[in-house]
Amino acid sequence: MGFRKSILCLFPLIIFLSSCTGRTYYHGIQMAPMPSIISNTHSTEGKNNFYFGFDGGNVGSVYKREHNYILRSHYLFLFNTKYSELNFGITGYKGEYKVNNFYGYDGIYGYYGYGPEFNGNIFFKIQNISIGLGLYYAYLIEEGDYRQFRIDVNNSTYYNFDTNLGKHYLSFYPIFKRHLSNSSILTFQCGIGDPGFISPSFSFHHEHYTLWIGCLPYTIKGFDEQPLRFSSIILGAGYKF
Repeated sequence: MGFRKSILCLFPLIIFLSSCTGRTYYHGIQMAPMPSIISNTHSTEGKNNFYFGFDGGNVGSVYKREHNYILRSHYLFLFNTKYSELNFGITGYKGEYKVNNFYGYDGIYGYYGYGPEFNGNIFFKIQNISIGLGLYYAYLIEEGDYRQFRIDVNNSTYYNFDTNLGKHYLSFYPIFKRHLSNSSILTFQCGIGDPGFISPSFSFHHEHYTLWIGCLPYTIKGFDEQPLRFSSIILGAGYKF
């Protein structure tokens, strides 16, 4: 119970209010785990290159018998030094949210979004281990039927869902790296903020590619004892040029 209460305190105020006053629906991307940092290995240290990758999955429907499928792409420039790394570029995504048992609005609503993103960290090394702190920021514009659904609900009921076209996302994260060889790294990071609220991820970085898995590992009680199910898994992969 202590763990769940701690997580609840980190949520935006609107999530707390939803447990008392009714359902809340968010931007589709808001429940996706924070993207993994894309790291260069020792063999490419100091080399600036370009990354193209995808990730996707069921990123956390909020209520019973709902889903939120998403596919996200990243087009990033990679900059790194001996004690820092930076990813900067553009992300785009497309998804669908299934709404269930909600005032006749049941159905599947599509959405898509795009915008700039930034991901960077600084770290220090102890032999084959690196430990650091990082920051992720994105400003994403999201459009589609899922946004229109929230607008329609606001216009016809007492609900006040977030219908802004654009939204800022900011997360901080600790990062731990294990340098397996001159050309490969295993990384763990845990984003705290938006998107994902708390989203741990593991990634494997090679000279030319990255594989990663992220998750949202928790569930809490919501309105009318329905679970707010933020638990999800997302898989990602990409290539470095």
